[in-house]
Parts: sequence; structure tokens; C-alpha cells
Amino acid sequence: MYIVIAQNAVRKPFHLLATVLMKTRRKRRKRRRRKAQKRRRRKKRWMPLPIIDAAGPDALSSTFVSSLLVKVEPPKARFNTSGGVSMHNVTNKGLNRIVFKIKCSNNNEYGIHPVYGFIEGMSPVPIKITRLPGTPKEDRMVIQWTNATPDMKDPKEAFKSASPWILPLSPWMFG
Repeated sequence: MYIVIAQNAVRKPFHLLATVLMKTRRKRRKRRRRKAQKRRRRKKRWMPLPIIDAAGPDALSSTFVSSLLVKVEPPKARFNTSGGVSMHNVTNKGLNRIVFKIKCSNNNEYGIHPVYGFIEGMSPVPIKITRLPGTPKEDRMVIQWTNATPDMKDPKEAFKSASPWILPLSPWMFG
């Protein structure tokens, strides 16, 4: 960016011109910092493939999601602002053993047990979700899973080396 100085501005003292130049340099630096921050934010986004997108409120009722390998019963949970506990069953509808991981948009107010685990073919695993007291807001949880071999013992380690599927669930908390 170039600064054009008008003829009448030449009469101003030099320190005023230097101030104008410094301000434009600061603006340029700020702009560069903002762009760098945006780039860093874009790099941090984690997007494993393939992704199943639950775009609408009735996305869980679609035939695609209902034909998936993992099923959650019940698919939604409601909590009061005073907190509470909700029990769910995550069922493997396939014949092969799978490893799963549960992610949450608000880990400060939710406790999930277990976060990682194995599910044998055609069997359920109970999941306990605990909500601490807090302000009402909409939070989301996602179950990721991938196939597991019978020799895998640690679900966390097994999950690191895999490219998981994702099952987005509808919002878990409604004011």
C-alpha cells in the first residue's frame, strides 16, 4: 500500500507523516496476523472420511442413517439446567467387532463413560452420559467407529491407527 501525500500535507511536520506511515504498517501487520490465524484455524479442523452429514432435525430417520452399522437407543437426551444422567445403548448391527469413540462439543459440562470401547457383533454396550449443572444450550455428540480385529486389546490405540466412520446425533440438550 502506498501513501500519497498532497501538496498541502507537505507543510505538516515530519513526525505527523511518520505517524501516518506507522499506522498503515500496524494495519498491515494486523491484517497479516488475522490471515495467519485463519490459516491456522483451517489447519486444525479434523475431518476423517467418510462423513455422514446429519444436516436436518430429522436426519436420524433417514434410510441411510438407519441402515448404518451402529445404532443408538434412545437417539436423543434431555437434561435440566440442574444436570442429570442419561443411559443409552450403542448397538453394533453388524457381525464383525468394531471399536468406537464418542466425541462431544462441550466436554466441560458432559461426562461420558466409556469414551472408547469395543462392541462385538450384534451386541449392545451401555453408555452413561452425565451433565453437570449449567446454562441451557444445544450440544452435540458424535460416535465414530471402525472395524476392529480380534487381537486388538486397547480401544484407544486401535482407534488411532484407523480411519473412522462418523454417526452424528441430533442435539443432546434442549434448554
